[in-house]
Amino acid sequence: MTDQLDFYQTDAFAERPFTGNPAGVVSLKQWLDTKVMQAIAEENNLPETAFFVASGDGFYIRWFTPGCEIDLCGHATPASAYVLFNKLGYPADKAARQMPRRFPVRTRGAPNPRG
Repeated sequence: MTDQLDFYQTDAFAERPFTGNPAGVVSLKQWLDTKVMQAIAEENNLPETAFFVASGDGFYIRWFTPGCEIDLCGHATPASAYVLFNKLGYPADKAARQMPRRFPVRTRGAPNPRG
């Protein structure tokens, strides 16, 4: 396991800190063991924590609650897009894809409401 991970706590659907829906976002170079990602989500105790890995022209994303992995998350997905486009500097035309769940999810960069 990596000794240090980039972890972001982001408020989705918010124009200022401490409002909206909190989510954890973790940028990975490669997937960690599912049990490790679950333990990270449990340790941080946010409603959802998203993990993503770059792949080709996009990203794969997985979501965890403190108790289990889930199929889709409505606020950790835009929180991940915010981190990708506004914190990590990826171009807005890169898309995120869900893995290994049921259907693809695409996100596009949007203007940063916080400037």
